[in-house]
Amino acid sequence: MFTVQRFVGISVFACVIWIHGVFAQCTSDPTGFTVTSAADSITITWTAATGSGPITYDFSSSIDGSVAHAALTDTSYVFTGLQGGVSYDATTRVQATCNGVQSEPYTEMIQAGTIPMTPELTVNSDDDTDINLVFIHEGEADSYVIMNNFFSGGQVTTANSFYFVSGLSPGKTYEFRGYSSLNGVPSETVSYTHKVESDAVMGMPPMAFAAFWIIFIILVIVIIIVVVVVVIYCYRKKKSRRGGVSRESTRELDRDHEDDNNSVDEKNQWNRRDPYEYADYRLTEAQRKRAFAIAAQKAAMAS
Repeated sequence: MFTVQRFVGISVFACVIWIHGVFAQCTSDPTGFTVTSAADSITITWTAATGSGPITYDFSSSIDGSVAHAALTDTSYVFTGLQGGVSYDATTRVQATCNGVQSEPYTEMIQAGTIPMTPELTVNSDDDTDINLVFIHEGEADSYVIMNNFFSGGQVTTANSFYFVSGLSPGKTYEFRGYSSLNGVPSETVSYTHKVESDAVMGMPPMAFAAFWIIFIILVIVIIIVVVVVVIYCYRKKKSRRGGVSRESTRELDRDHEDDNNSVDEKNQWNRRDPYEYADYRLTEAQRKRAFAIAAQKAAMAS
């Protein structure tokens, strides 16, 4: 017999079931995976579900090469013991349970990787003003960043582990800094210093140095010519003083030679003529007597 008491009891039970069904569920599902990389670990977090508690999560992923499965109360999972500089592609799934009622599962294919191994930045070809920068490292990397004010914008990004730089200025020193990156996670920054040798010679640009030497050689030639001319002049002058023959000196020698010849002729004539006739009567009486005496003496000696 259906009584009022039974009706009330059934109604209360129905209300309890209805209330439990309304409030004992997840009002929002977990979403949005976020990856945090470390040298040897990867942490995956997600947005928490909302609903009546307690809320737990069923997590699974193959990021480490094998399927990891865990029941969690936190909104993150950490993969440890990984190798540095390794990238992973993995299907990751999480599902919340709110007070015994499961949410819709959230699934996503994610890319994650540990921090790239610290590279070495060096060069494998060096033409002084043109160099080829190279990153040497273990593990993986999907991009490389090189920083220096020489580049437009202060840096360049390349997918290759090398980058050719040309047109560096002679005499300048450049410090190139760079890092490798994997899935957007950078390695430690390293640097390489390159000094471009100056093409200056003795501190001067090549053109100025060449002009200097041309002028210097011309001056040396001029000085040598002047010295040679002066030496020749002095030599000739000295030679003329020591007996060198000039036109005037030749004339004087001719006159002296002629005078000598005349003297010899006069002497010979003196020896042949009568000494008394040879006397110069323009002399004084005493001079004439002496001249006669000398002439008579010479005549006596000659005979």
